[in-house]
Amino acid sequence: MALTGERAQLYVEIQRIREGVAARTLVFDWNPGPGSDLPSDPMELLDSLEQGLLSPLVTIYLKQDAGDALALRREIAARPEVERLLFVSKDEALARLKEEFKDNPEILAGLEGHTLPAYLEIWLSDHRKAEAFATEFRNRPEVAEAKAAGTLDCAALIALLRRITRPAIPSGVTSHGATEKQTNLVELVVGPLPIANSTGNVTTIPPR
Repeated sequence: MALTGERAQLYVEIQRIREGVAARTLVFDWNPGPGSDLPSDPMELLDSLEQGLLSPLVTIYLKQDAGDALALRREIAARPEVERLLFVSKDEALARLKEEFKDNPEILAGLEGHTLPAYLEIWLSDHRKAEAFATEFRNRPEVAEAKAAGTLDCAALIALLRRITRPAIPSGVTSHGATEKQTNLVELVVGPLPIANSTGNVTTIPPR
């Protein structure tokens, strides 16, 4: 699986900031301010952005009687634009949810007696085709729902990250942090918030 173009550039920018902060050669002036739903921890913000880049572009939820939908999976996997397909069984879906909400037992209690659907996670070579791909499969007899991931405004995010990072300076010098306008921009292009080798504009991502 590979990231290309602006998505690869954003990934490289995130890693540049991580490495600079770890080496103490770079300061990341992220401060979302009160009332923001975004993480206050700068590294958590980078984690969220990275997760958005590496998450599947299309998720297809299967009907309860669809079984393992092997024929559908083979058809999708054979498509030239599909880089990776992952089948998540009903049991695996429940295990994932339990892990995600392990600190919220009241949510897990509400799942008793309910069966989660199996689903397919799909990564495409071109993120711009995600919505069209999901639409194509929404009316298939095995499919309960097909969703395309939201599109990140990578150019805007790259520009923002570069504006709020700077070389490390001696202690005692005041840092102004991210402005309210910049925080709003991140909320706009990222939305609700749920390694690799780089060569040129293509960043290769190891399998999860």
